Amino acid sequence: MSLLSIATFLLAGFTAWMAKATSGLAKSNKKIIEQNERHHMDDARPIVIVEHNDNIEQYDTRSIVSTIEESGANLGNNYATFSVNGLLRNIGVGIALDVTLMIRFEKSSRKEIIAEFPPLEAASGSRQLGTIEFHTTTLNSDFLGQNNRFKREEYQSAPGQLWEIYISYKDIYGRLFYTKHPKNPQERWTSLGEPECGIPPGKSKEEISRELDLCRTSSQCHSGSPFHYD
Repeated sequence: MSLLSIATFLLAGFTAWMAKATSGLAKSNKKIIEQNERHHMDDARPIVIVEHNDNIEQYDTRSIVSTIEESGANLGNNYATFSVNGLLRNIGVGIALDVTLMIRFEKSSRKEIIAEFPPLEAASGSRQLGTIEFHTTTLNSDFLGQNNRFKREEYQSAPGQLWEIYISYKDIYGRLFYTKHPKNPQERWTSLGEPECGIPPGKSKEEISRELDLCRTSSQCHSGSPFHYD
């Protein structure tokens, strides 16, 4: 083999090695960039909770949801006024956008009410709750009677039922987050859902699928709700 052939062979090998090394370096750089982006996004994560003056973890019964006295009760087409005793607070490091608070009664998508709130600033941006006008998340709600009016008997009995509060909110990147607060004192008060988890925490995909089938065979779900599971 001539010197030229040997040199050509070595050059080809070196070129192949450089191409592989460059490809590996590019992949490594891409991974570092993605990690930095995720870290930067996590630095802007909001965390919205319902806060109470007392230590609600130690409550035997978490009676923070109640009806309004008869003279002040506000029932109408697809809405009712409830009282929620607490503070809606953002304890995260990023602003919370598109904030909604949904209460699901008896673990049923046919017994859900929802209310919307303005953005909450980072690091303890808050809003006192109190009296809130809630809408049902579906026109096929068990709460509604003739002409889609809220049933008074359902309204009065709702706070005594088992309920779960789900707070939905987004960060500045549009990622969706959830916080869950259950009435059941055997469960921890605050559970956080992963970004873009797709369903509220504490509810399986199978449960959502069954409820969707039931909803679709009866009536169209409320399309404006962030808990509309299409």
